Amino acid sequence: MFHKILPNDPIFKSPVFLKDAIPFNVMTSIIENDIKYPERVIFADGDKCIVVNSDPHHPVIIWTADDFDPKNYPALLDFLRGEFTDHSPLEFMTKKEFRDFLQAKGLIFLTPQSHALLAYSCTKLIPIPYKGTATNITDAEVPEVADCYAQFGIETGTDITATQENKLETAKDFITSPLHKVWRDEEGKIVAIAKINATEKYGRIGAVYTKKEARGKHYAGMLVHFLTQAILKSGKIPMLFTNADYPPSNKCYRRLGYQPLTTIFCYGVKTTSTPVKKEKNFTDNPGNQR
Repeated sequence: MFHKILPNDPIFKSPVFLKDAIPFNVMTSIIENDIKYPERVIFADGDKCIVVNSDPHHPVIIWTADDFDPKNYPALLDFLRGEFTDHSPLEFMTKKEFRDFLQAKGLIFLTPQSHALLAYSCTKLIPIPYKGTATNITDAEVPEVADCYAQFGIETGTDITATQENKLETAKDFITSPLHKVWRDEEGKIVAIAKINATEKYGRIGAVYTKKEARGKHYAGMLVHFLTQAILKSGKIPMLFTNADYPPSNKCYRRLGYQPLTTIFCYGVKTTSTPVKKEKNFTDNPGNQR
């Protein structure tokens, strides 16, 4: 039986949940940030399942313990369908096992944000040579960074609800924030961007994007390496997500010292039991790290 819980519920400190704390860091970020997500709702079914929703425009995140009984999947699905009827389409972020249950029933369909995310963490960086440097930006460069952020969203299918004003506001964070950096090549041109989302324990690197004309030169890897150093010095655990089926980014992060953990899946779900025609595997989307 699901019931609402508070962000300080003991379940979030339990060993069984902390085991998955890195791959479900997005859930933790939502839970901890009542300013950015004031209308979030959190449900739990005992200590085996947590459901978090930030708003109708983003996936409902569902954590299940490794020993969650698959016999309870139908009841879990019924709860999700009944609780989140305002979502259009209904999208989930889950472990593989629940995804496989839904896929076997023909209930999964492709959405703009469908992808498989492989979580990585790093405890020790591998040294690499730098060509260029990480810096902040000037006011005049805000539109350029906003365009990079927009292109990142288009290529990855993320932030599709963000307006141009939102993108400009995000770009302004690159002016002074130590958590938002651009990489400049040897001529001082902006060639890549990335930012850190910090929680109490983790520093999650995201929005890693390299301009198309600068790809293949490892600029994004250099920027991620630089930010990872900053996270380690702060005493937090560096982590990031990448598209599980995009070899270039996965190879890049392993080369820096990141180790793969668990894959979680984002996908659309039919709100009725009518099977839908599966056009293609939803993990075939472009990589979410460039």
